Amino acid sequence: MSWFGNLFRTNIASRQKNGSDWFYNRDGGRARYSTMATNRAKLEAVLSNPAALTVFKLQCDLFSLGKISIKDNPEGNAPILDKLKNPNPFQGGRQFLWDYLFNIMLGYTFLEAGSKVITDANNLYWLSSANVEFPEELRNKLDRQYQSRESVDELLENTLDYTNYDNTIRKIKLKTLGAFADLTNGLYNWYGGPSVLDALYKVITNSELALDAKNINLDFSGKFVVSGMVKDDDIYQQNLSGTEQKSIEDAVGGEKQITAVKTPISISRYVEDMGKLELDKQYLTSYYKIGKIFGIPRDVLEANLEKGSTFDNQANARAAHVEYTLNPKGQDLMDGLKKYFSLDIDLVMTWDHLNFSQETQQAKMKNSLAMAEAISTLRLSGVSDQSINELLEIDIVFETASIEAPEIVEDVI
Repeated sequence: MSWFGNLFRTNIASRQKNGSDWFYNRDGGRARYSTMATNRAKLEAVLSNPAALTVFKLQCDLFSLGKISIKDNPEGNAPILDKLKNPNPFQGGRQFLWDYLFNIMLGYTFLEAGSKVITDANNLYWLSSANVEFPEELRNKLDRQYQSRESVDELLENTLDYTNYDNTIRKIKLKTLGAFADLTNGLYNWYGGPSVLDALYKVITNSELALDAKNINLDFSGKFVVSGMVKDDDIYQQNLSGTEQKSIEDAVGGEKQITAVKTPISISRYVEDMGKLELDKQYLTSYYKIGKIFGIPRDVLEANLEKGSTFDNQANARAAHVEYTLNPKGQDLMDGLKKYFSLDIDLVMTWDHLNFSQETQQAKMKNSLAMAEAISTLRLSGVSDQSINELLEIDIVFETASIEAPEIVEDVI
């Protein structure tokens, strides 16, 4: 059995609950990923499916290039910033950020530290949800609303199970963990959450079936069917005998360019035209669908395939990708770190130092300059403030009244 475990296969359509994951089993499904019943199954699905893994890698690669700093003090320093650059003996800062987003995209993850006091000896690790299990007694407590501090403290003394590679189980108290969720942790488990992959299992299944189909057809594309030809007016003609069949197989498989056979034969391929199957399109379809649900603009997805939109469109799309998709995940991380370590500073994560971001900022500056010049010209021409707002489709309250155009006085001789 692989470390990820065998995927569950059932013949009964049923709704089940495993840890924090709700899912449906499809009746009689032959697809490998007809269900992703466990977090380990989700992880295996991503790691073995090219379309899903391409999207995950694209998202995590860009996220890991983010820069963490103190809010309103970009050049300032703090112990947490140094720790994030060297979180543990095995990872650097970029890999630590990469792992955070990868685990988040699976549904949720946990931050574990040796202590909530930041020191050089204190190591930070992300715990994969693929190895986490909630004992049933604990699971039944994690969807309740707690009003008193005492009841919350009592809950945090409970432990979850973390399974290591050798199948040994480590008990970890909730109070030692920082919980981070992708969608929300407020549906049915304060320490877990639903995964986007729950909505993608059919997409990943279709992609997997297309890959299997192409693999099978490629295997058959080099094979031929050789059959004896029967005349339409001779229905009593016997089929090939065993000796004739062996003779034809030896002749067809031989090295001679011309072979004489006694019986007329017909030769055809098992697979005549793979192009008609359009199996490669299924990969792209799955790739775009998976990317879309994770909030990646199409221009960014196309640029990752080295085709598609113009450079300017790609830069704008990457900037939108960062602002609307990666920035919220980064802010969740910053807020979570502040809460976990009881920091007295606010952290921010930005991507302004990257080339595409700088190009976008320069374009915005040019647009702002052009807008300012247009406003100045209109005001000097005596156009009212209200008319300027309507003409330029803006809403600006000017501090001074419109500058009236200078009156031209003709000299009288």
